[in-house]
Amino acid sequence: MLPIPNKKQDGPHLIYRIPYEFYNEFNDAPYEAMRDLLAIPAIVKDALFRNPRVLEERPDITRIDPIIEENLYKWINYKVDSPKSFNIFNEHLEKPDNHAAYFIHIDLALTEDATGISMVHRNPATGRFIVDFIFAIESLKCIEKRIPIGKMKFLAIYLKYNLGYNISKVTYDGFQSAESIQELIDNGMDAKIQSVDRTPAPYDTLRDIIESDQLSFYDYRSENIPGIDKPNRSLIRELLNLTKDTKTGKVDHIAKGSKDLSDSLCGAIFTCASEDFEYRGVNDFELEKDHLNGDSIEDPYSEQDDSFSIGELNSKMIENEMDKEEDRFQDNNEFYGEDF
Repeated sequence: MLPIPNKKQDGPHLIYRIPYEFYNEFNDAPYEAMRDLLAIPAIVKDALFRNPRVLEERPDITRIDPIIEENLYKWINYKVDSPKSFNIFNEHLEKPDNHAAYFIHIDLALTEDATGISMVHRNPATGRFIVDFIFAIESLKCIEKRIPIGKMKFLAIYLKYNLGYNISKVTYDGFQSAESIQELIDNGMDAKIQSVDRTPAPYDTLRDIIESDQLSFYDYRSENIPGIDKPNRSLIRELLNLTKDTKTGKVDHIAKGSKDLSDSLCGAIFTCASEDFEYRGVNDFELEKDHLNGDSIEDPYSEQDDSFSIGELNSKMIENEMDKEEDRFQDNNEFYGEDF
């Protein structure tokens, strides 16, 4: 924290005079600078999280990021598919729990943005949600500043077949994902599109789980980009800077903000909360009517013919998803989101 700055009262306003040497911090990330340098709680108008201190208190400070970023970008920028030769995880990635179901959400981006990826599961004994990892792949760190979005599916395949995680489902936000979803299905995995923007339910669920202290997570921070005067990506910063439109319920980020990490976390948590029925406990967080638009939770495959596997069902559904994706793009670009 800075020494007490020169400040004065101007009517109802308190004016702080900040030394010019901190101009970049306040210009690039004003809310975080207020919090970190002036010890003033950051307040975003119509913030999704009503009490910012919750986000400062909830992360588990004993947890260490399991991603080795240098090796991650070696894999991203080499012309190979599988990450198995690059050791992208360190010893802090928890070993797979054979009694747990794992869920991955991938928020794709191509250029001038970042792809966010999260994997989560629920502790079979306690029902608590666990973030296994979360990270962003930034276009500025990729060759030709272009994220190879087709590679992301190979991470899920590697986690399931090489590292032994029971990947129950892989979801994408919809942007250029139809081909990857089909390839995952062809490799025996369950995959689908899961938007976090089209209804308030996904972000309402994430917020309630965090505020009720039922999520074990850490504050992921990316490494700074050499030669680029830009703050590194931070999960907590993104969550703090989320806003919710009081009329539409739409969640967005503030100007100059981002939500690639928070979208990936939101998608993974929402799918996990909606579909991980087998390991629910009596005292678990329950996704009730206010989160599912008045509908109680049901297994989406419970009424399907027993002669169909989930993979086969998804294979039949994938053409419809591709058609819907194309129609939405042609109509109003809603499906792809304003960032793309």
